[in-house]
Amino acid sequence: ERHSVYLAVIDAGAIRSRMLQPNEVIKRKMLSKEFVCCPRTRLMASSDWQQVDVSIRPLLFTAGGADVLLCLVVESSVLGRDMWMLAGYTPVSVQQRQQPQPQPQPQPQPQPQP
Repeated sequence: ERHSVYLAVIDAGAIRSRMLQPNEVIKRKMLSKEFVCCPRTRLMASSDWQQVDVSIRPLLFTAGGADVLLCLVVESSVLGRDMWMLAGYTPVSVQQRQQPQPQPQPQPQPQPQP
């Protein structure tokens, strides 16, 4: 196949923590690799709406959450395996899922002695 389209999720906060500019890093697949926080999801090469389920695990959380970039990238056999073309991206704020609080276990009631 000559072209493949993917959704790549890149951790913008982790990029900024290294004093780099996210919009420059995401243009280059090799630079982006260490900031990927979700397996790439293959999409159909189509202008139709598509729905995908992803599990995003940002590398860097702050008190306000994490900033990631949802990137639409195109890989091509012409470009080679280490390159991609950035077709577009949108920033998204991610909140950390709260762990459920353990429920107290009822204490056994003492049995009356006969």
